[in-house]
Amino acid sequence: MLAVARFAAARLRGLAAGAAFAAFAPVAALPPVTWPDGDQPQRVHLDLTVPTMDDLESQHRRALELGARLLRDESHDPEEPLYVYADPAGHPFCIFLAPGDATTDVEPG
Repeated sequence: MLAVARFAAARLRGLAAGAAFAAFAPVAALPPVTWPDGDQPQRVHLDLTVPTMDDLESQHRRALELGARLLRDESHDPEEPLYVYADPAGHPFCIFLAPGDATTDVEPG
């Protein structure tokens, strides 16, 4: 579980300023997630957003470098570009483009 906590902390550290924060607590034992098939369902699902396609690609590379496993590539979807991953314990999470987010609508100057 410590590996998952380290992965999540590193993953969240890579987000832009103003992002939400989450806390994680260790447990003595937890069987690996087998989602979407198998008897061990997902226990958490994070949806992380980025403001630009460049950020989407940058965070995609970072997620893989941190040990994420790519489950689905929808980065070319014109409606909602995104990537779906599994963290080292198998928990799914998504990184997707969210233009128009209140944190990205501010004009410079």
